Amino acid sequence: MNPFEKFHSLPDSKKECISFIDFSSNSISLSPSGNKLIIDHSTEALDLDQYNQFVGHMESMGFKDDEWILLHSNLLTTYKNARKLDNHYYRLVRFVKKMNEELCKRISVEELKDLYFPFSDKLIDELKKSKREKKYLCYNGSARIHRILLVDDLVKKDLIRDGMISMHEKPNEEFFNMIENEQYAYLNKKVDRENYFFESSPHYLSNIDFGGMIDGIDADFWCTIDRQHLMNTYFNVIPETIFFIDEPDDYLLVTEKTYKSIIQHPSLIFGRPHTLRHLKDIGFKTFDNMFDESYDDEMDDLKRYNMVLNEIERLCKCTHEDLQIMYNDSIDIFLHNQQVMLNETKTFLDVKGELINEY
Repeated sequence: MNPFEKFHSLPDSKKECISFIDFSSNSISLSPSGNKLIIDHSTEALDLDQYNQFVGHMESMGFKDDEWILLHSNLLTTYKNARKLDNHYYRLVRFVKKMNEELCKRISVEELKDLYFPFSDKLIDELKKSKREKKYLCYNGSARIHRILLVDDLVKKDLIRDGMISMHEKPNEEFFNMIENEQYAYLNKKVDRENYFFESSPHYLSNIDFGGMIDGIDADFWCTIDRQHLMNTYFNVIPETIFFIDEPDDYLLVTEKTYKSIIQHPSLIFGRPHTLRHLKDIGFKTFDNMFDESYDDEMDDLKRYNMVLNEIERLCKCTHEDLQIMYNDSIDIFLHNQQVMLNETKTFLDVKGELINEY
């Protein structure tokens, strides 16, 4: 019995007892040699504690260390029997290559009018001349600790009025209690639970919907930025999926939130340290003409949080005229970043094949 057959011989209750790993049929395969089970968890990243739980779970299912390989997207770690795969990058590459002028006309979605890659001279001219009412954009999907803290501070500092901000999930008492319990006590943060923005949540900025799949390509809401949001703001604050880590650990997850922004808008990353370093390593340019990017090297989570918050506050104090100058100087940067994706020769399946072929 090979590892794939061995896995499928187990009862579902045995396979599914670890919640943060996807053991569905789409994520499980057999290595080319037939000797290893491949678990594709490349849409998510595991911290060290989660990885150790996963290893223990594989042991409980009867798998030895030499019978499996885990694919994951924690870009800074080297775990035993695990290989790093930047799923989100290749997802956006597919989207960018598919989103051409012909397709834009065919899907005819007003929020994405003329938003094909690379940006046309006509669109660039419109971006330069657009009279913006707000200063920054900030998409918040699910409620997470760092997003709740950020929005709370934006309200307290009266910076909320300068932004276009979404929050798709209303924070509940469980989130507020987590912020104030022992786990996050070191932050010394107390959230205003009656914050009007929380009380009136959820807040949606856009409802882009064109079917989710185009010619077999995953091209959904999460890969896009609404045209009017680009026209109405100067920069994007990106609350990544993960910001705080409980224990010291090399942890870096870069999702579509970052990749879709750096190819369309000046981007300030509210995420893990060394995100910008990673982006530069794979060929992208970042927006140091607009932001003090020293936050990217700050390992202390609270200090990095305050550095990003201070950047938002500093830029919100700038005039629209000064921000427009900085924005115009940033255009060549995100046009370069578009070309990085358009010039990418490998696909997700190419890279996945390279990682597992030796097994």
